[in-house]
Amino acid sequence: MDSTQPADRPRTHPEINAQRRIDLIEGAIRSVAAHGLAGTTVQTISAAAGASRGLVAHYYGNKGELLVAAYRHLCDTIAQTMGDAARASGKGALDRLDAMLIAVFAEPIFEPVKLSAFLTFWHEARTDPAMAAINHELYRDYRAVVARLFERAAAERGTAIDARIAALGLIALIDGFWVELTIDPQAFTVDEALAACRAYVARFLAPTPV
Repeated sequence: MDSTQPADRPRTHPEINAQRRIDLIEGAIRSVAAHGLAGTTVQTISAAAGASRGLVAHYYGNKGELLVAAYRHLCDTIAQTMGDAARASGKGALDRLDAMLIAVFAEPIFEPVKLSAFLTFWHEARTDPAMAAINHELYRDYRAVVARLFERAAAERGTAIDARIAALGLIALIDGFWVELTIDPQAFTVDEALAACRAYVARFLAPTPV
């Protein structure tokens, strides 16, 4: 055995195949971020992934299938990262909600390549049925999780709110900040965006006047 090889280097065929798929997906994300969907080709993906063009067809059939897989991977990564942050924060609903807010405005979610690619895929979901289905699944689950946290946080604070409306507003606020910061990073700071989201949560959870 070559002891100089990294311990996590893929060795079996299933591991190698899984790694190559991830490499191609990450290459597609980088290409979409750099060139947009219109400018993304098998060649730009292969170059970004450091792989041969033939691997795209071998593992995904065509560019379209790879781009759909890339969007799903990006959405799953965002959802998993936010979920992990919430669970690590403790049992309190407000703590979990705040941890999700911090995660959505921090790496590894909030970084230029992922943001640019996500918003490009998001726009494409208006007309592409496969991407629309992924987007629908992501936001359906996203709304449900945030609404449950608002409902629990309100119960913990002894106040009554419309948790679904609260979730809709917070997610729309986050999305708006994502779009604006991607288009014009100088418009405001990430800390200001986070502060605005926290203020929204605080106002929704304020005690109900007697």
